[in-house]
Amino acid sequence: MLGHGQANEHPQRLTQGGADMGVFKEFEVSVIRSLVGSALSTETIESVVNTSKLVSVDHTGVGYFVTVMHPDLPADRIVCDTPMISGMSGDTSFGFVIFLEDHQLTLECHSWTGGAIPGGIREQEVKLSGTA
Repeated sequence: MLGHGQANEHPQRLTQGGADMGVFKEFEVSVIRSLVGSALSTETIESVVNTSKLVSVDHTGVGYFVTVMHPDLPADRIVCDTPMISGMSGDTSFGFVIFLEDHQLTLECHSWTGGAIPGGIREQEVKLSGTA
């Protein structure tokens, strides 16, 4: 168990092959729609959130990364970090960045303070601010 402000030196990695429906949590879908809206078409976004293949879920202790693969995603790197979106679950606040590259989308959830983010945060109620 990690104390407040400690990072996990050994990230947990979950991988799975095959098509996955429902890879993303509802709040993550809202984040994706807001952050990649200027980089991808609405049709592509909906296809990605509904039919992407899960590559990995990595929990770092101070956040997590969810990476999916989809043929309609761009090959060239695009970083999507605006608008600034904040999430809040209990007393934990965090932000989001999306990386598009090599036909993959990586959603990063990161602590605003550098403090620990619980490994089960994706299963908790998350309130967002800053989404479109």
